[in-house]
Amino acid sequence: MSELLDGTETHADFEFALWSIDPALVAQAALAGVRWIGPDLEIIGKRERQAGTGSLISAHPPESVRGVGELVGTKRLFVRCNAPGAHSENEIERLLSEGVSCLMMPMIRTFAEAEAVAQQVGGRAKLVVMIEHCDILDDVDRVAALAFVDTLYVGTNDLALSMGYRTRFGPIAAGWVDRIAKVAHLHGRGFSFLGFARLSAEIAVPTDLVLAEYARLNVNWGLFARSFSAEPTSFARELGIVRDRLAWWKRQPTSALEEARDRYLHACREAEANGLPRR
Repeated sequence: MSELLDGTETHADFEFALWSIDPALVAQAALAGVRWIGPDLEIIGKRERQAGTGSLISAHPPESVRGVGELVGTKRLFVRCNAPGAHSENEIERLLSEGVSCLMMPMIRTFAEAEAVAQQVGGRAKLVVMIEHCDILDDVDRVAALAFVDTLYVGTNDLALSMGYRTRFGPIAAGWVDRIAKVAHLHGRGFSFLGFARLSAEIAVPTDLVLAEYARLNVNWGLFARSFSAEPTSFARELGIVRDRLAWWKRQPTSALEEARDRYLHACREAEANGLPRR
């Protein structure tokens, strides 16, 4: 199966990424053209950090990396590892040896941490650095300039926690996503933020406005949110709806994107003011 799925079209202009180890969902996602698929292994310190937020704490075991790789091939294999620490060197080497082609590094707090990870990966995998703590904000430009960093991804949930906001929408309303996007693009890096749900999902900040922001900010890498929640039988259909709508937004004039941005920021401010649950 892996050979078949490795050859599937992946829509290189926008790379979709999915955390899953469910064989049926993994197979359908690969057939639907999802570029990056694999487990979320971040666990160290996360439960304590996000206590009471309702955020998803993954239960994906380390041995699931190989299983997903056998299903989709290593060219699609995607993993979020643990935040930097004494374990990092061995963990990264193990993941790379198992064929991981896209590595997401969470909770970077210092430039030295980012530099060490980038040097260790050394181009052996696509490196996605998560900007999700206030400690690293002053060094985002230096992180983006590092060799072997491919993409900056703003993790709004943890960033909000570190900055004292009530919800993940606080940093967005305060303009941090725009600032980091500009830095990423200045250095020719990929950029993304937030996850996206189904278009029909009833959530505080509508997915349609998130997709409009993806178009306005030239986001090229999108992560399925937990609230996307499509079953294997409906995954391709729901992804097709999102893909078509994103393509529609990309065809819209600047004026339309700016108008959508105003509505998006209003929704973010409302969510932050009401302290709505993180999704």
